Amino acid sequence: LNELVKRHLQEKQQVLEENTALRMLVQEQCSLKDEEIDDALGDAITNIRRTNDDVNRVLLLSAQTEIDTVQANARKQEAEI
Repeated sequence: LNELVKRHLQEKQQVLEENTALRMLVQEQCSLKDEEIDDALGDAITNIRRTNDDVNRVLLLSAQTEIDTVQANARKQEAEI
């Protein structure tokens, strides 16, 4: 799970960097402000944010499940000692 989270964060960072570069290019070429770009993209931004939230929720649930499993195993080993 740790590797999955690490890869997800790396990919997310790459996407953010590419997004920033694209925004700068659009701003230079079209003389648009961030708000105007957001308005032009409309529903796409909302869908991206919703998907990102969903992915983060899944990762958090997976992490919590793994933590619960580790804690249960630790309690079990503790009880055996």
